[in-house]
Amino acid sequence: MALGCNGGTFSAGGDAGGDAGGDVGDAGGVQDSTTSLHDAKASDASDASDATPDVAIVSIGAPDSGITFTVTPGAEVTVATYAQRKALGFRFGFVDGVLGALRVDAGTYDFFGSGDTWDDAATCPGTPGTQGAYRFGTQTDSITTSFGCSALVADHAGGPPLTDGGVVGYFDRDYVGGGPVMRFSSGGHDGIVMTYHAEFHWGPTCAGGAPCFYGTLGMAASTDHGATFVSLGEIIQPYISRPALIAMGTVENSIGAGPFVLGDANAHPVDPTTADPTTTYMYVFFPDMDPAVTCGASVECLAVARCLLSDVFSAALAGTTPVFKKFYNGGFTEPGASGDPNDAVNSGHYSPVLAVAGFSPTALYDRTINQFLLATGQNDSMAIRASADLTSFPKDTVAVVTDANLEDRYPSLIGDGLDTLVGLDAPYLFFTQVNPPGGPWSGATFKNVPLAITVFP
Repeated sequence: MALGCNGGTFSAGGDAGGDAGGDVGDAGGVQDSTTSLHDAKASDASDASDATPDVAIVSIGAPDSGITFTVTPGAEVTVATYAQRKALGFRFGFVDGVLGALRVDAGTYDFFGSGDTWDDAATCPGTPGTQGAYRFGTQTDSITTSFGCSALVADHAGGPPLTDGGVVGYFDRDYVGGGPVMRFSSGGHDGIVMTYHAEFHWGPTCAGGAPCFYGTLGMAASTDHGATFVSLGEIIQPYISRPALIAMGTVENSIGAGPFVLGDANAHPVDPTTADPTTTYMYVFFPDMDPAVTCGASVECLAVARCLLSDVFSAALAGTTPVFKKFYNGGFTEPGASGDPNDAVNSGHYSPVLAVAGFSPTALYDRTINQFLLATGQNDSMAIRASADLTSFPKDTVAVVTDANLEDRYPSLIGDGLDTLVGLDAPYLFFTQVNPPGGPWSGATFKNVPLAITVFP
């Protein structure tokens, strides 16, 4: 099936067309305002002054790429303080996970991300008191609207669960946090697909007071230009089953938020603006969990799964679940999800694509170097790597962004061109900065930093 946009030219991404005391979570879960994820209680903290972050820059190219380049982070830009996000109706977030973006015109964007709203119709008239995926905008340096503060996708119960616990239930029963998005058109029908982080809270609390959860990835679709979305179901499940994880005790799996890029059948770069959906795949990154597989000291390692792009679009229009396959032992052969309604069965095996732990991943195709950028974050820093092969990223970084005495987390790579799935010479790295480290959302500032990419002859 041939899919096209604007008369047959495929276009992915974004062509025009009482303060909470809960802490910023390790894996995306929004907690009750009385719960501390890091056992830290703090009052509102003032925003750290904008500055150029401490960086480590390495001039390298991906293996066999034949080019040498640098990635140089610029000065930080404050996008939204806690007070500004609160005025738009948000208790937690944005963004509690990975940001998505669609270019609206030459200077404005629709952003998509995870948040939890105040139970107050005056500040959030749409869906007060609801955790979910939200749309907001409209500038890369200023968020001034939440478009009525309505959750595009919420947990399966439609709001906060009555109780945590149990083993049986929907994969997205207790938490939904969307973000990564892409526009498409097929057979005269326009749409948007979104990947989202989902949680099933099974009872006790884990480290720092967060609910222990079983994390998976879902996909949702919109056919009304992003005003509303419908869940298509679960697309990615960790190898370990839900009952097996629960049997391990007070543990949880950090599945990420499902960032994706486009690649060919050999996992090499495809420019989203010229991609053929019948031969191009959507590649989704996530930390998988198999106690028998390690990357360094971690049993959660970065994995990738893919689905043919035309199949993703067909499923989105039909309201069905697209089928993803995990990379394992050199091929994409293992099921991304088991299909069991309670995740009681293991999903497919996987092979790590990074030799070290890669939490909170985000990815972007960059046209300047014709490679993929991968950013991962863990508490105090964000590491950036590059590769022309989606099944293998080097341990060496091309840049590391860190701020002394602050906590940078939830990195999100957004393209700097007309299509937000394409980086040029200065893509954006959005992130949440927490002051003090481990503190509450009231001390979190949403920021970005441009990444200057320079290629050497």
